[in-house]
Amino acid sequence: MARVLVHASDDVGAEMSSSGIRSYELARELARHFDVTLMAPGDLAGLEAAFELRPPALRPGEFLAFDAVVAQTLPPRLMRALAHADVNLVFDLYIPVVH
Repeated sequence: MARVLVHASDDVGAEMSSSGIRSYELARELARHFDVTLMAPGDLAGLEAAFELRPPALRPGEFLAFDAVVAQTLPPRLMRALAHADVNLVFDLYIPVVH
């Protein structure tokens, strides 16, 4: 089964903004078909999920264990490292923001 990482740029937890809710729900739906990990800031302790929850990381090596990475945004140096790796990158441009 393919391993998919959903990288949330906004808090996921008891209180979430629209961006955090979108990442959480996207991970929940993808988990119906894939082995999903949601990497997100926030208080993940109280969440119930059918997927792994993990605090954020920005080292390329932590992303290489996945077949696909879904994110709204990533730091440019991380995007550059992943562009040359054997990882499918999917950018969710729901709220495109350039940092």
